[in-house]
Amino acid sequence: MLNDGFPDAVLDVLRLVAPHLRTGAVVITDNVGVMRGGYADYVSWVRDPANGFVSVRVPYKGGTEVSIRVA
Repeated sequence: MLNDGFPDAVLDVLRLVAPHLRTGAVVITDNVGVMRGGYADYVSWVRDPANGFVSVRVPYKGGTEVSIRVA
């Protein structure tokens, strides 16, 4: 899933879609590095193991969060 475009909506979108993602699904969210404030809640949520993802920021231009559905 590419979750890109509106920082204020990315967390809401993922929360809606996550229950429908199978284990191993990949979620890519761009610009989390350059817009840290706008993505802070999203990054905290996706990195919390209780939400079923393993996530890391990769050093692409702008900072990209790559998340894998594990539960």
